[in-house]
Amino acid sequence: MLAMRELAELSSGDHFERGAVREFYYRLSEIVRVYIERKFGLAAPEMTTEEFLVRLARDRSAVPYDADRLRAFLEECDRVKYAAYEPRREDGEQSISAARAFVDATAAAVAAAQKSGADAPGRAREDAA
Repeated sequence: MLAMRELAELSSGDHFERGAVREFYYRLSEIVRVYIERKFGLAAPEMTTEEFLVRLARDRSAVPYDADRLRAFLEECDRVKYAAYEPRREDGEQSISAARAFVDATAAAVAAAQKSGADAPGRAREDAA
C-alpha cells in the first residue's frame, strides 16, 4: 500500500538529526491526508484541519476511525507545522505509529465491509491508497 511505503520511507529519514522536524510533520500530515483523499474521496489535502474535522463531525461514517484519535494526530502535526512546538524524536516515532495505526485500521475496516458486501466507507483503491 502506497501510504505505508511512504510512512516507512519517512520513518527511515534523518529529519530530526538534520533539524528538519517541521518538514517531517508536513510530510507526515500530507501522507495521511492524501491517503484519506484516495481512500475515502474526501479532499483532506485542500482543507484545514478544522474544516476537515467539521466535515467528519457531520458524517462520522465518512472515515471509519475514532475521530478523537484522528483529531489528536492532526492537531499534533499542526502544532509542529504552525506553532513553536518542538517535538522530540520519540514524539515523531509515536506520530508515525499513529499514522500507521490509522492506515491499518481504516484499510481493514474497508476490506471487511467489502468482504461482507456492505457499503464500504471509502472507494478502497488499495494500490493507490
